[in-house]
Amino acid sequence: MAAGSKPTSSCSRRHGANTEALAGSGITLRDGAIVDEYCWTNLDGIAAAGDASRQYHPLYHEHLRVEHIDNVNRQGAAAVGNLLGRRTAHNDPPWFRSDQFGRNLLYAGHGRGCDQMVIRGDIQGLDFVVFYLKNGILRAAFAINRGDDIAAARQLIAARATPSPATLADKNALLAI
Repeated sequence: MAAGSKPTSSCSRRHGANTEALAGSGITLRDGAIVDEYCWTNLDGIAAAGDASRQYHPLYHEHLRVEHIDNVNRQGAAAVGNLLGRRTAHNDPPWFRSDQFGRNLLYAGHGRGCDQMVIRGDIQGLDFVVFYLKNGILRAAFAINRGDDIAAARQLIAARATPSPATLADKNALLAI
């Protein structure tokens, strides 16, 4: 959504979507342009994607605003597909990675409201993954230096899988659908 991408050097813009250009447009705004899983706004024929949109996510049954390049690319591709007449839902679990202080931090999914955490690996050695479940469904995972586990978790999250906590905790168990 180019209308929301106003460059700024102000640190005050770091929290909240920049949707000032959309004020008065008729598009529903709530910390971003509200869109469905197909990236459509409330106005016929108008799609929005990226950091300035808050998309209904079918995996989590709520609107999420995800500010990360992978989400921007995948959500943008879905929006363009829909504008071209393809019915393309953006339903990938969000994820990010960042290298900090010699460690690889990774997060997949959306952990708000989870009721169980399961740890795999060595927390003291900073080589672990934490799985977040809600009602037995894997919804998110956070890891340090465990990229393979996050890649598997993304697939499990997308499938709304219900892996056993014992399997999740077992560092030798295969994480697969």
